[in-house]
Parts: sequence; structure tokens; C-alpha cells
Amino acid sequence: MKRNEQTIMLFAADPGGANSIAVLSNYLQKKNYNTVLFARYAALKHLTSNGYKNVTLLSKDIKEYDIQTIESLINSYNPCLIITSTTGRDFIERTAWLVGKKLNIPSIAILDQWMNYSLRFLKKHDTHQDKNTYSVDEYILPTSIIVMDQVAKLSMVHEGLPHNIIYPLGSPYFDHLKLKSKIAKPKSFNSVTILFASEPITKIYGNKLGRSIHGYTEKTTLRSLCLHIQALDIKRKIKLVIKPHPRESEKRYSEFLEKFAFTSICPEKSVFDSFKHCDIVFGMSSTVLLEAILFKKPTISLHLSSNKKSTYLLEQRGKTTAIRKRYKLTTVIKNLLTKQLTSYNQQFELTKGGACQAITKHIDKLINLHN
Repeated sequence: MKRNEQTIMLFAADPGGANSIAVLSNYLQKKNYNTVLFARYAALKHLTSNGYKNVTLLSKDIKEYDIQTIESLINSYNPCLIITSTTGRDFIERTAWLVGKKLNIPSIAILDQWMNYSLRFLKKHDTHQDKNTYSVDEYILPTSIIVMDQVAKLSMVHEGLPHNIIYPLGSPYFDHLKLKSKIAKPKSFNSVTILFASEPITKIYGNKLGRSIHGYTEKTTLRSLCLHIQALDIKRKIKLVIKPHPRESEKRYSEFLEKFAFTSICPEKSVFDSFKHCDIVFGMSSTVLLEAILFKKPTISLHLSSNKKSTYLLEQRGKTTAIRKRYKLTTVIKNLLTKQLTSYNQQFELTKGGACQAITKHIDKLINLHN
């Protein structure tokens, strides 16, 4: 069957991964490609809240490795290429790669973060915690994998992923953020608004497994932060705004809102808008921390009570040190009202730029090779 040489299908299961997929989709449309974007509910909700349109919901009824349903969907559009995000426990992207291979349609996977490389490609997610490296036959792989930089590629090769299909071409989403960011003027504050960027650790793994994997969960971290603020009796001067992950509901944090009067839920749906009203961003390894740095916001990573290998990019690169000891958190909170917040800034260039252009060139080559 001759494929439609201008139609590209895109799939996104995770909100974080959906960011680059949506940015790339918009860019490809300007290059005269017809893009069709499908997303799971959490990713779709995240994209629509950030202004992206024409995203089609992928039903939750499409189960793991439902080859027949995805094959039928792909055949209905007859695309020349499949592009996906990458996720851990949702296997919709891996299913799309398998269908692409069956139908002789090339597929591209785009990474959004410098962490959890293997679990995005393993046939069985639960085996991820057993080993540090894997053999190729334990993976399901697309035709090409696009990563942010050479460091990410080397880390993936170390874990057993084949080097010849990994291309360090940059991040469409982080390039997009650079265009939106504005430089904030350094100043001291008499009061401080903290934005806490959550991660869905317990939602994905549960409390016990989540703590085993990371050494903490989003709730143990947030609880420690709240208790430290409360104990120092400076709650009137510090406001703590909780930004749930797109996979989480606000109800998950009702216990904090009831117990700690200085907490509230972030009213802004867009991450860009949430930065406008905060002075400093706390989190664990969330992409929001990296986004905040692009917006020149001071950031602090909390890995309280954890002795695990860091999953936070800037700590991996030696640009900052995550707070692991509770007494250090006490010192940081005390200093928030007495020191300039710029002392918590990290200067770091995330990507080199030009990702969409580089990926489009790769797309053109891949399509020509399969015609």
C-alpha cells in the first residue's frame, strides 16, 4: 500500500512528553506536513490547557499491546511516519512502534527528560528496577530515538540501548520555552511565595514502591517542607503554592490544605503563568524545575532522606546539589527571608537550539529511505 507522503501521526501518553510532540507537530505543519495528534487523557488535558488544539483523545480502553486497534487506527490515516513520546507504564507508544514495523512505517520516539531511560523501552516496565543494564531483546524499539544531547545518548547506550538508532538532536519543547522566557530582575523579598512542583510518584508506584525506588515520594517531601515552614513560625511570610502534576487531581492534596493554612493549589493551568506569581520553585526532579531555570527563577531540588542516585539533571551535571538532609532544608527556609533569592539561581544551558529543524531533516531522510 502506498503511504500518504505528507501525513504524520503523533502519539503522546505522558503530559511531559506531549510538550515536545505538540511543538514539533506545529512546526511540521508549517513545513507542509499534515500532522494528526493523538493523546491519552492526561496528556490531552495538559495540551489543551496550554493552548494546543486539534488533539484527539486516545481511549483508556485501548489496552497494553492492543495491536489490532492501533493498526486499524494507523491504517485509517495511511501515514508515512509515526512519531511518539516515551512513557513508562503506558504502552501505547511501544504498541505504535510495533505496528509501524509490521506495516513498514518508520517510527520516531522523542525523549523529554534526562532520566528513566530504560523503562521507556522495556517490554515489561516492572523489570526496570532489577538491573542497571539490559540486552537489546528486552526492549521494544522504534526506528529512531531523538534525545536532548550527547550525554543522554551515552547514558542510554550504557543501559544497553543500541547507539546506532539514537540521535542527539535537541528538545523542541525547551527550545520553545527559550522564546517565552523573560529575565527576572534580582531583588530581596519581605515575603516569599514558593511554588512546589509535584510528581505523581505514589499515583504511579504507590507509596511503598515509590519510596523504595526514589527514597521519598511527593507527599513525604511536601509534608517535610510544610512542617519546616510551620515549625519556624514564619508561615505569615511564606506562602506555599502546590502545583499538582497533570496526572494528579487537586483532591490528592486536600490534607495539606486543611492542615497548613499557608498552602494553596496553584490556580494557573499553564506552567508559564504559574511562574509569574512565585518567587522560588521547589521540587524533586520535575521538568518544571528545568522550565523554571529557563525563566530565570531560583530553584531547589529536594531528595530528602534519599541515598539513591540522583534523577535531577542539574545534580547529575554537577551544577547544583539536591537537599537530602532535613537540617539543610531548615537553613534554606530561614535564609529565604534574609538573603537575595538570586543566591539559589543556577545558570545552565539545557539545549543548543534548532531541535525542530534538525528533527525535520531527520524525518525527511527517514521517509525517503522507506519510499
